[in-house]
Amino acid sequence: MSIRSDFDVFLSHNSKDKPIVRELKQALTARKLTVWFDEDELRPGLAWQPLLEQGLQTAGSVVVAVGSSGIGPWQDEETQMALNLANALRRPVIPVLLPNCPEETVLNGFLLNRTWVDLRGGFSDEGIARLVWGITGEKPSRIESERPVAPPAATKWILVAGSGGLTPRPAKIDEVSRRLGMALAAAGFSLVTGGWNGVDHDVARAFVERIQQNGQSLSGRLVQVMQEGATPDFPAGRLVSGGSDDEAWRRSIERADMTTRVLGVRAASLLALPAGATEEFAEVQWMGVLRSLSALQMYQRATRGPIIGSAVVRFLLFDHRFPRSVAGCLAEIRASTLRMPSHTTVLGTVESVDRALRRSRPAADDGVALDAAMDGVQLALGRLNDVMHEQYVVH
Repeated sequence: MSIRSDFDVFLSHNSKDKPIVRELKQALTARKLTVWFDEDELRPGLAWQPLLEQGLQTAGSVVVAVGSSGIGPWQDEETQMALNLANALRRPVIPVLLPNCPEETVLNGFLLNRTWVDLRGGFSDEGIARLVWGITGEKPSRIESERPVAPPAATKWILVAGSGGLTPRPAKIDEVSRRLGMALAAAGFSLVTGGWNGVDHDVARAFVERIQQNGQSLSGRLVQVMQEGATPDFPAGRLVSGGSDDEAWRRSIERADMTTRVLGVRAASLLALPAGATEEFAEVQWMGVLRSLSALQMYQRATRGPIIGSAVVRFLLFDHRFPRSVAGCLAEIRASTLRMPSHTTVLGTVESVDRALRRSRPAADDGVALDAAMDGVQLALGRLNDVMHEQYVVH
């Protein structure tokens, strides 16, 4: 079966990669292709999800753009829908590795079975021509018939996090750090460190020395994650900015607050309905709750079962595998706080939010109780925001 195509291609992307995807869109429109791009097609004031689904259903092809931020939660939803429609609509789903895509990126699932377009070297004429071929089915004469180069094979990654700037360090720790770096390189591991002076520095330096002694390439073997604007004490490998701790706790409080508000309004109202009132469309309505928090795909992976109201509530409150769960947000706040100075008072307030969250567990089956419990968690989050702001923002 085939349907009318309003656009040549739908650009599915992580919103964090939007600037570079915007450049890709311009490269495609310069070649007279019509491109469905969210910021051009989602009209203000209208519900965006139906418009997005319509774009996916009516585009002649789908590009899944993968950049430095990986595949985002909602992009994952788009990808699954595109793959489900691919056979019925007889259209291509094309993975595209963007110029900012890490070298060690490995495509997962059914995307791995599709021929990708590698633009990590930039938006070259040949690379864009290959992508246009995938979109239109018309092969430009200048593209040779060679098989595409496979993306890098998966490797074994290990994270080493140490003493930061602790000085002086015992000589034994220095020696253990050096031996660890050497051993990891010899065993074929790739390394992620925090880049700080201390254990991170010693492990990374020894790791690089062993790789160089073996005459091997460091490409794709070392990643150092630093706060935005910081540089690693030992400059080697690829530097990744993880954002500031200030941004981390602000973002996590906002996410936790949004989750509790969705649960306190939409979920609580569904649970409060009389028995049997929602049976016919219950799963659809709970899917809507999950979609509003970009949680549907991760819930389905975590539960492998039917979508049940109380299970959805517990997932959104307590499942650490979902970053926007309240428990997941608290874990991120706790981790970022520990990296900041004078955190004793703040950690005490974090624990008060955690206690309010634990008290809400019995409310997962009762709409009225859930509404009241979410009010309590929101108040605790508000107090935490005030304490964080006073401790780290107001001077």
